[in-house]
Amino acid sequence: MKRLSRILLTALAAVLTVSLAACGSGVKVAYVLPEGASGSAPASGSYEPYEQVVLPTAEATKDHAQQVGWQDAGGSYFANGSTLTVGTADITLTAVFQAKELIRSFCENPGTMDMTAMGKGLIGPTAAYTIFYADGTWTADAEGQASFSHFEGTWALSDGGELSMVLSEQDGVERNSDVEVTSDGKTFTYTLTHPGDRGGMKNHVNHISAYALITAYNAELGASVPVPEEPSFTVEFVSGKENAAGDTAPVSGRLGETVTMPECGFTRDGAEFTGWKADSVTYQPGDPFTVQGYDVTVTAQWSDDSQGGWGF
Repeated sequence: MKRLSRILLTALAAVLTVSLAACGSGVKVAYVLPEGASGSAPASGSYEPYEQVVLPTAEATKDHAQQVGWQDAGGSYFANGSTLTVGTADITLTAVFQAKELIRSFCENPGTMDMTAMGKGLIGPTAAYTIFYADGTWTADAEGQASFSHFEGTWALSDGGELSMVLSEQDGVERNSDVEVTSDGKTFTYTLTHPGDRGGMKNHVNHISAYALITAYNAELGASVPVPEEPSFTVEFVSGKENAAGDTAPVSGRLGETVTMPECGFTRDGAEFTGWKADSVTYQPGDPFTVQGYDVTVTAQWSDDSQGGWGF
C-alpha cells in the first residue's frame, strides 16, 4: 500500500511539474521570412493567452519591395505596428512585402463634387491617379459614393525611355488590354475610363513627368535609361468667356515648385471675377499653386457663372 502511495505521489508530482512548465512557457509567437527575402526576422516571444502584442518591423529586404506587415497561417494580415491578441495556440507569422512605390501620376478630376459639408461626402468619383510600383505594376482607384472603379496593370520603360502600360484587371474583371500612352517629350499622358453612374463614361486623364519617372526608375532599379532635361511646366490663364477683354500672363515652374496665383487681367461687362479654377479647385489671387507634371490651363470664374447641375 505504501509502495502504491509513493507511485501515485510521484506521478502526481510529475504531472504538476509538466503543467507548471507548460504554463511558464506561454504561447509562442514566431516570425519568419518568405522565400526571396534576406535579413533577419524578429526574435520569437512567449506570451500569456489573450495578451496583446505590438507587431514589429523585420530588418529584412526583398528586391524592390519593403516589409509592411505579417500574415498568419489562416491568411489574416496584420500591419507593422498593429496589435495582435494572442490566443491559446502558438502562432507563426510570415513577413509580407509590398513593392516599393516609385511615383504617382497627376490626374485631372472628372467631375467630383465634395459634399462633405452637407453630410454626403464625395459625389461622383475622385480622380483616379496612378501609383507606379518598382516591380512593374500599377494601381489606380476612382473612389466616392457613386461611380467608382479599381484598376490594376503592368508598366515598362523601353531602353529609349518610352512608357508602355497594360490594363490587366478592372473591377475584378480580366482585361489584358494596352493603355494608349502619348508623349509630348516631357509628359506621358493616358486615360483610364469607367462607366458613370448617370450614363456615359468617366474619363480620368493622367499625366506623369517623363523626367521624374525615368529618374526614379533609374535610381531604384540601377538602370541607365536616358533622362530628359528637367522641364518647366506652364500654368496658362484663360477667361472662359467669349465676351471677356484683357489678358493674364502665364507663369511657369518645375514639378513640385510653388507659384502664386495672379490678379485677374480679364474684364467682363456686368460680371465680377470670383477666382481661378484648376480642375475642381478654385483659387484666389495670391494663393499658392503647386506646379504639376504637365501644362495646366486655369479658367477664370465669374459671378454670373451657372451653378446648376451636378457635373458628373
